Amino acid sequence: MFTKIKVRSELLKIFQTAGLPANPYSLDPFCNSIYYDYLNEHLAELKSQHKDAQTIANKLVMGAIHEAAEEIDVTTVSRLSSVI
Repeated sequence: MFTKIKVRSELLKIFQTAGLPANPYSLDPFCNSIYYDYLNEHLAELKSQHKDAQTIANKLVMGAIHEAAEEIDVTTVSRLSSVI
């Protein structure tokens, strides 16, 4: 439970550093899917491999970008990629 909270906090930091909205209630659509859906789908797997919340958050963003690269806004991808 605490890991998910820490990872979400790290995700918000990544979004903010990338110049994207960092309020969980007004996220960019792609960031929203990472923050909620992608995190829930992949947390257990990443948690077994990494213990650091920042590393898990970085892996989540990189994985989401890789999976959805052709479907999402190029600006969002470049902003997120520059932070990680």
